[in-house]
Amino acid sequence: MALSWEGREPITFVCAACGKMFEGYFEGRTRYCSSACAQRVAYRRYFTDPRTCEHCGQTFTANRHRPTRYCSRRCSNRARASVLSGL
Repeated sequence: MALSWEGREPITFVCAACGKMFEGYFEGRTRYCSSACAQRVAYRRYFTDPRTCEHCGQTFTANRHRPTRYCSRRCSNRARASVLSGL
């Protein structure tokens, strides 16, 4: 039995990154619908760290190469306002 593309039927998969349905031909290797989804997952894995917000204490993810201290602009603004009101 020779392997060929003749008569091969596509298999429906669900993208592990975005959840969209897509078709592929290889059962064990197909996880992402596009290279953009694969790169997005790789970026999250290698360039983000979990951190704790200095204002509210909530855990969030941030780029490991930036000095991010707060989970959102709202927390950043509230922390700045509390420092300024104490002067």
